[in-house]
Amino acid sequence: MPRVAPLRHARLDDAGLAERLGGVLCAPGVIELRHRLALGHRHGQQPLTGLQDAEPGLPGAPDGADWLFLDTETSGLSGGTGTLAFLLGLARVDGDAFEVRQWLLTAFAGEPAMLAAAANGAATAGW
Repeated sequence: MPRVAPLRHARLDDAGLAERLGGVLCAPGVIELRHRLALGHRHGQQPLTGLQDAEPGLPGAPDGADWLFLDTETSGLSGGTGTLAFLLGLARVDGDAFEVRQWLLTAFAGEPAMLAAAANGAATAGW
């Protein structure tokens, strides 16, 4: 029986991965992705327009147009070596759109740069 060579896939470098994802390499080991969704866009059954008028029902809390959403994806939350956030996302209503920014970690050494990029991105956007 003839031997079949295993398939080999070349690993994309960070610049190639950023290009495929539609993002930019903002620091070594960190890819930034930006998306703007019209408020008329539906996520499942819900249109994003509901975010503008959302009422949290908490005294003194801002309405939905002033909320900042934060999401992280981690390698685990149990603690210990190797636990880190590899994706950090911020989103908010911006005029007639829902703006989403995400920072994807591609190497452990990029974690400080990812956190700095997210803080800088939020600050420069006035978030």
